[in-house]
Amino acid sequence: MSNLTASPSTKLNSSGPISIASPTPSASSQTAGIKRKRLDNLHKTTPVPVAATTESGGTILFYGIEFLKKNPNKRYKFDDVANNAGARDEAAKAMFAKALAMATNSVEVDHNGFGKGQVSYRFKPRYPVRNEKQLKSFLQEQISMRGFAVAQLKEGFPDVGGCVDKLAQHDEVLLWRDKKNMPKMVWANDPSLKIQMDKTFVTKWHEIALPAAQDDLRKKLEAAGIKASSQKKAPLKVGPKQKRKAPRRGGRQTNTHMTNILKDYSHRKV
Repeated sequence: MSNLTASPSTKLNSSGPISIASPTPSASSQTAGIKRKRLDNLHKTTPVPVAATTESGGTILFYGIEFLKKNPNKRYKFDDVANNAGARDEAAKAMFAKALAMATNSVEVDHNGFGKGQVSYRFKPRYPVRNEKQLKSFLQEQISMRGFAVAQLKEGFPDVGGCVDKLAQHDEVLLWRDKKNMPKMVWANDPSLKIQMDKTFVTKWHEIALPAAQDDLRKKLEAAGIKASSQKKAPLKVGPKQKRKAPRRGGRQTNTHMTNILKDYSHRKV
């Protein structure tokens, strides 16, 4: 048996368990712990400004454009737009001004909108339509018969629904309505192309009585030598199915050098 030698830090007690003193922490571990605590406290106490991140700048721009959309034909000063967008300090306003200058697809900037070099900001709709005159000009300038969604035209012309209804009554536009009879699509129309039919011809046309039954109408057309689209088609005659011949395997035999080794079992085919 080996003898148990106790170290100076170990106390032997016959009446209780052996107690060992905890090791003393080194100087390097204490320094690392202090640095870690300082970094944690720094992250907790240092505030991050709202306009310091790209995401917050984009959020402020979004709220600014939404504010301009509420009154698309009204011009605003920069401070009015910035305050409603949430850019109140100087850093946020500087970032917001750059974002507005770059948002050329949604914001219309006039560097002399209020005179004396005062810049004005206004919402820029998808189509250059803000009133009835611009709507008629915009539709007439189209080189193709393209229709436009009324909901998209509302971006710059909120009263476009009542306007197209009035123009449709004078045959200046063509409308496609939804199930609720609301204008959905609009096309340009030329009233001069509308042909006025003679009243006598219209009266004679409506006096022609059509047979009530579809079979009677078909018989009258066939009697006049006209083939009706509702004519009964004779069933197709289907002949007996012909058996297909099994395809023959062609190709040239390439293993002629082994004819003395290989055997022919073609006679055993079923």
